[in-house]
Amino acid sequence: MTRAWLTRAGKDGAYEQGFLNDKLLILGWSELGDISDCPNRDRLRTRVLRTYPHENASLIGNWTGQLWRFLYEMNEGDLAVVPLKNGKVALGRITGPYVFRADGSTVLGHTRAVDWLRTDVSRQAIRPDLRATLGSLLTVCELSRFDAASRLESLAQEGEDPGSSEEDEAIRELKGPADLAERLRSGESVMMTVRQFIGVWDASSRNAAVLALIRSDLAQFGLSTSPPFTEGSLDTTIEVLSVGSTPETPQSSRDALQYRTLENVEEPQPLTLNLGAIPSAKGGIVTVALDDSLSLAMSRMVVDDLSQLPVVDDANRCLGAVSWKTIGTAYLSSTDPTITDAMDHTARTAGLRDPLLDWVGYISETGYVFAGEADGTLTGIVTTSDVTDRFGQEMRPYTLLKEVERRLRRRVDEVFSSDDLHLYARGIASRNLHKHDTITAGALLVSQYEKLLDDDDRWQRMVWNIDRWVFLTRLADVRERIRNPLMHFHEAFQIDPVSDEDVAAIQGLVDLLRAADPRP
Repeated sequence: MTRAWLTRAGKDGAYEQGFLNDKLLILGWSELGDISDCPNRDRLRTRVLRTYPHENASLIGNWTGQLWRFLYEMNEGDLAVVPLKNGKVALGRITGPYVFRADGSTVLGHTRAVDWLRTDVSRQAIRPDLRATLGSLLTVCELSRFDAASRLESLAQEGEDPGSSEEDEAIRELKGPADLAERLRSGESVMMTVRQFIGVWDASSRNAAVLALIRSDLAQFGLSTSPPFTEGSLDTTIEVLSVGSTPETPQSSRDALQYRTLENVEEPQPLTLNLGAIPSAKGGIVTVALDDSLSLAMSRMVVDDLSQLPVVDDANRCLGAVSWKTIGTAYLSSTDPTITDAMDHTARTAGLRDPLLDWVGYISETGYVFAGEADGTLTGIVTTSDVTDRFGQEMRPYTLLKEVERRLRRRVDEVFSSDDLHLYARGIASRNLHKHDTITAGALLVSQYEKLLDDDDRWQRMVWNIDRWVFLTRLADVRERIRNPLMHFHEAFQIDPVSDEDVAAIQGLVDLLRAADPRP
């Protein structure tokens, strides 16, 4: 069976030209030498450990796994998938066995021959589910989910991603709101994940521009979703519903919507994250009842590694909570305490649609808050760790982008005069610059840094021992694909964090700038 393998072309695409020109997949770790004499994984791991004795044990295991896949699990005829620096994807067929290539003083390292089928596949031609799998941070990994091999084969041969058989066939064929409306008009139910839903609009995350487009289309066709597609994670299941009824519509049809929580597409789009945006808020929760034993509560806390449990009534509404602290306190005052003796009656439940920021202080103080529907029924729990992770995901790309701009600004100000910068800042429509004005690098847009440095003489003045083409290509990619959508005011709001793949792209640019100029 044909398999598909993602192989990265080295840090910042260092091996990309060798990949494409020499028709090779090339791995690093050249210090290992030829590893074809390692007949089993243990022997290979020993070789890796001996060569890199000071590395972390987990890293040694990770490297061994990647090399083993490259050496023995890849087969001739399998597909090779290589993300390129220009934002495209190369697809090829592996045509040869593992070979360690060394030519005199030149060491290519570990290689597999490949016949490139296409080197210009746009990422936008790959549907969001499969595109997300290309974000793996490994140098070598198998793409095994979502029928990756057959879909990539279709991309290579026909230039089209047919979608996954893991999705409902009809969902794969949906091309827009008109198709959704037609499905409902014919009496069919449309259930799908948020990821599949926004994929109908060829989107992979929910930022302000995507929300505005989808909500506008839903309003035009009289559609909504329950629960709202702006809540929960991308893997939350939603139902697409018709809300285009009139008073003349049969009462039974209107009653069916009366108690549903719907996306109100006619109202302004949300401008703040709600508690339901944290996955654990809808991730389910382990509970106990008032008449359960304290032993049962403690056993559930141990087996599921929990710090607290909600005590609920018959309708799954929170009456209080037990924690290791309250249990310990109960045992200090009684030899046989009950759930009631150990219950903290001050535990609170936050609504899924409550603004997350309204609860941050409480979560910081108590360590958690239970989450529930409007009627109080529990759906999950949000802890300090969950909030920290979410805000870390939110802030990291902004912090990295700011570092890129600060490092660029500092070095440009050091080596270029105000007269030099006038030539590149004058085109900014929002500034009225005169030729005698003194300006600094802060007057430049990111695209103008690219124009300034796209010249051998000016680049030499930077005295950076990095490749200009690699740097400018990555800078342009980050600016166009990540920075502009994030920083432009009208698109600043995002429900979904920046993808790991995009964060890695910005981090790579920061690493390159730090290498060029190690100053803090």
